[in-house]
Amino acid sequence: MGSVAAGGVGGMVDQELVERVAAELDLPAEAVAATVALLGEGGTAPFLARYRRERTGGLNERQIRAVDRCCREHHALARRKAKILRQLEGRDGLPAGLRERIEGCADRFELEDLYQPHRPRGRTPGALARDRGLEPLADALVHPPPDVPAS
Repeated sequence: MGSVAAGGVGGMVDQELVERVAAELDLPAEAVAATVALLGEGGTAPFLARYRRERTGGLNERQIRAVDRCCREHHALARRKAKILRQLEGRDGLPAGLRERIEGCADRFELEDLYQPHRPRGRTPGALARDRGLEPLADALVHPPPDVPAS
């Protein structure tokens, strides 16, 4: 299992992410920041729990794994938000106030609920056939002219 990236340039840790994770997991922010940095350097949860205990603020392996998982979820949510915003801006523009609501989403379920009404609709095979000009042929097959004998 790979570890979470530190979230910034040169090993800098995103303070907003650290505060969110610390609040979610009810852990000290300093311990979370140090753990995220160590995970970003390639440390594993068992290694950090055993040999970097003083730097992680005494977090155990379960807590370190929880920090890693939580950071991954936040990074995935941020990527999904960015992708949705790009898609909406590229198609028909963002409806008023939707950008702020999307950026303020705290979990992926809320984000997907906001995006659902704006999601592009799939094309049915019938709609694709109509677009290709096959509707007259389909009508002729379903309702043959009266002078054509039925087979």
